[in-house]
Amino acid sequence: MPETITLHDSALSEAAEQAFAKLLDANPVPASISSFPDGKLLVVNRAFLRTFGFEREEAVGQTTVSLGLYANPQDRRSIVDIVNEKGSVREYEVMIQGRSGSPVHVMTFAERIELDGKDCLLSMSYDISDRKRVEDELRRSEAYLADSQRVSHTGSWAIHPDAGGGLFWSQEMYRIFGFDPAGGPPPGPTVVARIHADERDRVDATIRQAVSEGYEVAGEYRYFMPDGTMKHLRFLGHPVDRRDGAPREYLGTVVDVTSQKIAEEQLNATLSEVRTLASSLVQAQDDERRRIARELHETTAQDLAALKMNLAALQRSTADIAEKDRTLLAESAQLARFGPSPTCFIRHFSTRSDLHRRSAGLRRDLRTGAA
Repeated sequence: MPETITLHDSALSEAAEQAFAKLLDANPVPASISSFPDGKLLVVNRAFLRTFGFEREEAVGQTTVSLGLYANPQDRRSIVDIVNEKGSVREYEVMIQGRSGSPVHVMTFAERIELDGKDCLLSMSYDISDRKRVEDELRRSEAYLADSQRVSHTGSWAIHPDAGGGLFWSQEMYRIFGFDPAGGPPPGPTVVARIHADERDRVDATIRQAVSEGYEVAGEYRYFMPDGTMKHLRFLGHPVDRRDGAPREYLGTVVDVTSQKIAEEQLNATLSEVRTLASSLVQAQDDERRRIARELHETTAQDLAALKMNLAALQRSTADIAEKDRTLLAESAQLARFGPSPTCFIRHFSTRSDLHRRSAGLRRDLRTGAA
């Protein structure tokens, strides 16, 4: 059977009993003495009453269960089991409900004692609600940070160059570099060995010098994963001087910009294709203009010359032609003589790429030549 502490026997003076009672009541931590194992409250101190919102007359004589102190009654049974096994309870966290129903997160310490020959339980419950609230907020902040780093592919790290070089890696750092978080941050040479050979020495020396001398550094490098795939990583580091006298820290981030680099390469390839296509189109337009110019020179210009010759021949033999037909023939000869020359056609088609503009310009040249 676990050892039981006896608080009341013939050797304990009345003055000692009073001193113990005053000490218990003045304790700023909620404390109580209850019968064991039924949990009937025999003594409660002022901190107990203040924390849980009861009057002394309301609490004494009631059990912790009847007062509804335990948000989960199973916690009371667990405490009894531990006391039966070990004789005491240490740092047992439990949720207590005060009279108002508001929860109070406490850390309970309990010791089995003997009081007036009866088994009792001396309990003290530290209110750790504020601490748990801070811990919860910290966990949420860490979870938000981890999620944001995962989404943005950004890892963070820290090193203490003045305190033995202790190293910290965020969870995203392990994912970016392909290491198991259970093994802790890998040795520096292991990480450096995976950097592209063309950049390895430069990056290693740059970061080491920046950490040692305490100045800001930034850059990019290519990194090979264990499966051989290559990543593009961008890093940034800067020193943090602690005003509280703690060792200087050096903090940094690593961003996986592989997707961005791939997108840039694809964009550059597309732009190169567009430039090549545009150049080919310009060349095709030039070739087409030259072809049209040749055709004009070889066909239209020759036809126009033949037309002039025929008209001239007709004019020389107009004896039997009616007067109105002779006048029409003269006008036609004049148009053929002063119309656009072959050079006009060639110049026109060699300087126009759009068919509509080409035809409109040709009509304008014809009108100008005929005027």
